[in-house]
Amino acid sequence: MDKVYLNELKDLSIFIKQGTQAIVTHDKTYAYKLYKHNMRAEFYFEQDSLRERLERLSEINLDSYVTPKMTINDDRDKIIGFGMDYVKGKTLNRLNLKVNTTKFIDDLKRLEEDTYKISESRYELRDKNNRNAIYNEDGFHIIDLDYGVFNENNSIDIITTSNLIFLNDLIIKSLLHVNLFDSITTYEYDLVKALHNKKSLTEIIEALDTYNNKKDSKLRDLRKERRRFNISQNYYGRF
Repeated sequence: MDKVYLNELKDLSIFIKQGTQAIVTHDKTYAYKLYKHNMRAEFYFEQDSLRERLERLSEINLDSYVTPKMTINDDRDKIIGFGMDYVKGKTLNRLNLKVNTTKFIDDLKRLEEDTYKISESRYELRDKNNRNAIYNEDGFHIIDLDYGVFNENNSIDIITTSNLIFLNDLIIKSLLHVNLFDSITTYEYDLVKALHNKKSLTEIIEALDTYNNKKDSKLRDLRKERRRFNISQNYYGRF
């Protein structure tokens, strides 16, 4: 994996996001995740494990997972971040409501296939933040993989199940966000109940497939008039 020094990066002026542990910026080709100063001390103490994790991730080549391309080092040659391909699109908390449900289902299937493949490397997802999943015309792209782990203790089946449940929670959190459901029809009401109990991407896909077969739908059709059924946010919470 390539290594670059922070002072070699020419243009980091295009800001993407800031979290509690890092900032992310890009130069239209790569996105760069730079750990904040208060986090760098922690990573100084685990440089070897961080380097190994990033290097192993860099060897994974899957459409749905955006893996590191380079480490970013400071003038003491310590890793203070990494670079990955820059992916344009909407994060899951800002899904485009005009996306056709059929395409969404196909993209979920591709994400599921890639999740089986990345699980074979023993990589286990850990950073449950729906801003770490980008959706665009090419499908889903999971970013910020540095906080996951390569789990050598559990079987691949257990790791796969864990990863699918992890992604299930991300997708459900986005689809069922109460602010997106301004209203609801009988079909959407049934879908909400069905999705809430799903334990894997496969079950989400099946539920969406059932819904999609009932009507030609778009994601925004999942957010219809809640007032018709007088469904409050508290009622949603009972599912």
